[in-house]
Amino acid sequence: RRIAYWDSENERLFEFISNNMELSAEKIALIYKQRWQIELLFKQLKLTCPETNQITLKALSGFFAYRWFNALTKEDLGQSSSLLISPVPPVGTKIGI
Repeated sequence: RRIAYWDSENERLFEFISNNMELSAEKIALIYKQRWQIELLFKQLKLTCPETNQITLKALSGFFAYRWFNALTKEDLGQSSSLLISPVPPVGTKIGI
């Protein structure tokens, strides 16, 4: 499923690919936006805290179940509301929930 989402605040069109046929385009765009924030966090940690060897990610509350996974390899990383990652993954690593 190809999704197009117009961000009126920034006057910009975003396009996403998803296999989820139930969520709205706005919801999928929000999920991608949140995932991008995680990637920016990894980048900031690498630049400002090079000695950091682990991080803990916490999911938004309110979900019934969680499943963390490596977005590239689809490797299951855990099923709790938080995830300890050690060592800190390289810039560009995509962790999904």
